[in-house]
Order: sequence, then C-alpha cells, then structure tokens
Amino acid sequence: MNAVVIEEVSRRRRTDAIRFLAGGCCRDPIAEARAQALKQLIAHRGRENVQLWWARRKRRCVGAALIIESPGKTGVLFHTSANADGAEADCLVQLVRAMCSHTIGQGLSMVQTLLETDANQDVEMLKKAGFVKLARLVYMKLDLAAAPTYQADVSIAWRNYAEFAEEELAEVIRRTYEGSLDCP
Repeated sequence: MNAVVIEEVSRRRRTDAIRFLAGGCCRDPIAEARAQALKQLIAHRGRENVQLWWARRKRRCVGAALIIESPGKTGVLFHTSANADGAEADCLVQLVRAMCSHTIGQGLSMVQTLLETDANQDVEMLKKAGFVKLARLVYMKLDLAAAPTYQADVSIAWRNYAEFAEEELAEVIRRTYEGSLDCP
C-alpha cells in the first residue's frame, strides 16, 4: 500500500524538508537560495514559533509545509508548490489541512499565506484544504539604481531599529495598528 505519512519533521531531517518546501526535487540555485532564506527566517523567528511538517510516501517526500507564528496569534503558511517536481497536490491538501488543524488547536486564530498571481494550482490546492480568498495584493517595486533622488524633510528624525528599547518599539507597533483592520 502507498499510504501517505504526514508528520512533524525531525530535527535531523529539517534541511531535507526545507529544501523540498523551497523547490520540490529541484536543486537549482533559485531553490537553494529559497531554502537558505527559509532557514534564516526559521532561525530569526525561533523554533518555538515554527511548525515544519511533511508528507511522505514510501519514505519519499511528496510535500512540505511550514507555519510560522506571528504576533496576534496568526500564522503564515509556506508550502511546496503544487506544481513542484515531486510534489503531489492531493498530499499537500492533506498536509496543509492537518497542519492548520494542529496549529489552530494550539491557539492560533488564523493561518494565512501569500501566493503569486499565477499560482493557479496552489490556489486550488489551498481551497481544497479549506482556505478562502481574503484579499488581492498589489505588488510594487522600485529599482534603487534608477530611483529619483529624494530630499528628506529635515523635521523628520530617522532612527535605526536597534536604537529602540523593546518596550518603545512594542508601543510604536501597537499604535500603528490602532483602528486597523490589518491584524486581528
């Protein structure tokens, strides 16, 4: 029988799971860079705020997903793309559904994810896992090499993140969200 096993990834297999999450079976430089960025994100957030699971069939990975807890008891989901080499969309549905149920059972109020506008297979996979469309974001970018010069208003004082005391930064963030519908 080709049963799928869905489980939390052991510490010693985390790198394998992160690589699969970032690019399926693909090991090109872009997938490796994504995997490295995910490792850094996990290290920055702390392992206690991270759930990393995978789906395996006959010990072969067919899907991986990561939920990172954010302030406000929300979680951000990262997952293997449904069209990645070696990924099985039906197994990803089961994996994402199981992970979300688990993390919500641990106290998260919501799990959300961001997708590229052309990620149709991922949209379908997430719908089957119980996700609903929340918003469409507008992406903007600025090529810094071609950006116009900017003269800052001298009445504005700029401070580096490291200059804030933790309590002061927490207050700035709290006040930023007053009246906002951005976070629960």
